[in-house]
Order: sequence, then C-alpha cells, then structure tokens
Amino acid sequence: MKDELLKGTFSFREPVQRRIYENLLLVGPGPAAFFKDASQLMEQPQALESTTHLISHLLREVESSIRNVLIPVAKRILKDEASVDDSGTHERKIQDILEALDFPKGDREKILVAWRDLSRELHHLAHRSALRGPRPVDEDKFHRTWRNTLYVYDAVLQRFREKYLVVFEILDELLIRDAPTKEDFKTFFNHIPQNLVSLTYFFNKCNSPSWLTLLQQKKDSLLPPEAVKSEFWCKFPLADKITPF
Repeated sequence: MKDELLKGTFSFREPVQRRIYENLLLVGPGPAAFFKDASQLMEQPQALESTTHLISHLLREVESSIRNVLIPVAKRILKDEASVDDSGTHERKIQDILEALDFPKGDREKILVAWRDLSRELHHLAHRSALRGPRPVDEDKFHRTWRNTLYVYDAVLQRFREKYLVVFEILDELLIRDAPTKEDFKTFFNHIPQNLVSLTYFFNKCNSPSWLTLLQQKKDSLLPPEAVKSEFWCKFPLADKITPF
C-alpha cells in the first residue's frame, strides 16, 4: 500500500474533491497539491501511522491559504478596510469573508460555525498528544472533520470563483505603484492568487522595473514570460507557463 501511495496514480473519489482541487488551483499550486495529498491519504489511511496528523497539517495549510487570498478580496468588496482587519480575530476575518462573498444570511451563519469549528479541530488533530501514539484515522471525529472540510472549502471556493474579477482590481492597485514597497511585494506573494491568469495579467501590464527587481530577490519566485522588446517599449506576452526562478 505504501508503494501505491508513492506511485502518483491517484484520482479523486468524489466530484466535490475534484471541484475543490480545481478551485484551489486558482489560489495557487501549493494549496491544490496539499489538498490532493490529503485526499490521497484519506483513501489509503493505513499506509502511514501518522496519517491523521499529516492530513490535519495539510488541511491547515490549505485553510490559511484560502484566508490569505480572500482577506484582500473582502476588503475590496466591502469598500471599508477598517471592517476587515488583518490583525483581527480568526472568526472576525471569516465573518468578513463570508459577508463579502455574499452568502445568504442563513448559509453564512452555518458556514461560519462550520469553518470556526474546523479550524479548532484541525489545530487539535495536527499536534501530538504528549508522547502517545498517533491518533487513528478511523475515529468518527476525524471523519466528521474531513466531511466538514469538504463542505467549507467547496462552498467558499465556489463563491470565490464567482467573485474572481475582484483579483484584477487588486492587481491594478499594485500596478499603479512605480516604486513598490516590501509590503506590496509581500501582498503579491501572500495574498494574490498564484496562477497563470493572474500572473500573466500582472506581467502584461507591469511597467515598473522596480517590481522585477523585487521579484528577482526572491529565489523561489516566479519569473514573468520572456519580454518582447522594442526601442520604445517592453511587454510580457501571454505564455504557456510561468517558470520557477
């Protein structure tokens, strides 16, 4: 079974898992890979003794990635940055995100409770219990957590897909800054979806060499498509892929 886990021949069992994975690709390749690995471990829970802990860690990474991308989206939609405070509580951030994604009030309250409980459960399940052995994956609580994960991620990511055009508005705000700061750079990598559509949009419209200087300082950053230059202008055309720096 361990050999099967390493072969990379996994396919999602449920349509909801495939849908979540495809929507996570909008967020970035990392969160999508984390979710796929967690799904694979759920299909072969006995392959590793620490499956419960590994899955919980992976899902926590996915959850924080979703929040990181949706916080600026919520700010933009709500038009009131004071109402979406980066330093606010975890629950307050979730409330603002759900409001910005325009869930009906009843659904919003249901997802809020599910998301809040999910975050607490994953925090508990990811960490060891003193020096005791790993928690077994067949515990009813863990399977409830998994189902709760699918419910929250699917609902939130589908709404994010519908609101995706807001990402371009956020990118436009970054692009008008001829001298981007380190905070702008941090926003670009931590809060802007890292996919071909967003990155190509950004590099096609980027006119500031300062942005490229900052990007080149990050060893694992993403390079723009190769530039097309003339005597008077330089443009980054649509590319088949963005290659690692």
